[in-house]
Amino acid sequence: MHIFYHWHDYADHWNKLSPPLRPHATDIRVYAHELSPHAHTLLLGVTPEIAKLGLRGVAVDRNAQMIDKVWPQPMNWQVIQGHWLQLPLPKDSVQQVVGDGALTMLRFPQEYPLLLTELHRVLSPGGKIVLRLFTASDQDESVNDIRQALRSGRIKSFHALKWRLAMALAQARGGNVQVTELLETFNHAFADREDLMARTGWPALVFDTVDIYRNSAAILSFPRLPEVHALLAAHATGIRYRRGTYELAERCPIVILESLRK
Repeated sequence: MHIFYHWHDYADHWNKLSPPLRPHATDIRVYAHELSPHAHTLLLGVTPEIAKLGLRGVAVDRNAQMIDKVWPQPMNWQVIQGHWLQLPLPKDSVQQVVGDGALTMLRFPQEYPLLLTELHRVLSPGGKIVLRLFTASDQDESVNDIRQALRSGRIKSFHALKWRLAMALAQARGGNVQVTELLETFNHAFADREDLMARTGWPALVFDTVDIYRNSAAILSFPRLPEVHALLAAHATGIRYRRGTYELAERCPIVILESLRK
């Protein structure tokens, strides 16, 4: 039986996304500051904003449509279709790793250590890892809390609303959420889309970015930051965090791992 994932449709809707789903200018400044343009880099995914930073190296994404439609084909980069948990790269072949929201594509906690182990294999000694995280609030947040925040004008963008819903659902499910449940929850909580558009001014096209979850088997992870930190601390030293200045940036920290434990 064919299992449907939404990633090939996601590529078609990439330009409809905005922060926090895509990196903000303040995130890009952090990436530029933390990453060396002279180091051979592994990019997890095909994030165009990172690809255009003037770095060099190899980008790995498992979805051919994302590569074909999102990757900007910059000079000094090679792009490979492959799985992050089985990277098609030799040992000690890169000097730094970067990814925007990459961990959210994996199941928590099972697959996080698997990725760190694989990065340890391909990263040369003393290498650096820079990843933007998507983490749930340390305080429990219900769907009703989110509805109230929207009514009071404390949610400014559709994508912040979508991510807050996903994070709230994940809190009650061990850090993971099926994207079909996210769509169902959104449709139930905000059944009158015409009213939502009228009250917020959001264009109809942004709703496409949640509708693509219909029938998808994908699961996203949004653990709390202390949970992520505890796991990272078991695998890495020299952990630092930096944050941007956009809506929901407090839940989207960039973590810098100076080195993985031997």
